Amino acid sequence: MSRPLSVLLGLVSVLPLAYVVYFISYVASLKPGVQPPPMPFERVFSLHLAMMGLSILLTVIYLVIAYRSPQVPNERRTFWAVVLFMGNVFAFPVFWYLFVWPRRPGVERAL
Repeated sequence: MSRPLSVLLGLVSVLPLAYVVYFISYVASLKPGVQPPPMPFERVFSLHLAMMGLSILLTVIYLVIAYRSPQVPNERRTFWAVVLFMGNVFAFPVFWYLFVWPRRPGVERAL
């Protein structure tokens, strides 16, 4: 994978995690009857659906990379498939850093 494409995938991989933080802070800021929500529910719902779709797309992309990339050890492919499927939002940045981000020659990474 080219470096610009790898950087783009890394940036997109962080979006669902950033959205989780935003959504939790948004819900925590709501006080029924005291103030109107800072953003209309329709907008939050649309954003939520978009992030769900992005998470599904990233899961598929990373599963394909996990099974086709020579950088993922054969004995760890199933492990990473389960981790990406079950903990996708949290696993995306870790998997990206370990297996997608281009390595410098002579540098080994754990896992």
